[in-house]
Amino acid sequence: MTFTFRHLYTPTLIVAIFFSPSLAQAQVASAQVLHLQRFVAPAYPAAARMARVQGKADVELQINADGAVRSVAVKSHPLFQRYVEEALKQWHFEPLTESAVLHVVVNFEFESCDHVAPEPLGSAQVRETRVSADLPGTINVGTCTDFIIVNSDSVPR
Repeated sequence: MTFTFRHLYTPTLIVAIFFSPSLAQAQVASAQVLHLQRFVAPAYPAAARMARVQGKADVELQINADGAVRSVAVKSHPLFQRYVEEALKQWHFEPLTESAVLHVVVNFEFESCDHVAPEPLGSAQVRETRVSADLPGTINVGTCTDFIIVNSDSVPR
């Protein structure tokens, strides 16, 4: 299943979406089908946005037979690790016949901010994060970034 949602930026975004068991599923090596019942999207870390860092997180989920996530192993830039781990630990699957392993890829990337109206100078910055997913294997987290504007008056000659 593929879906997209948008929200205005908050530093601690965690969005939970509950699915009916047949909507999001994956085949695992032991011929079991995983039915995702609870999805929590990772936020785009504010520190990564400010540092202009984008990248990919490769994740291995160990899933208990009761559908709970036992462990999350994340390989990514350190700025993304905690956000991905905290979100995916909250996933829950329909009970299985035996424990399973699932590989998930989370992509963090910058997007065009054309759809976000510029804020007047001195007002609160509006940022937007978009999440799209092909569950349960791929999650794309995109964000708008602040522009860096350099005018000729501020450049030393």
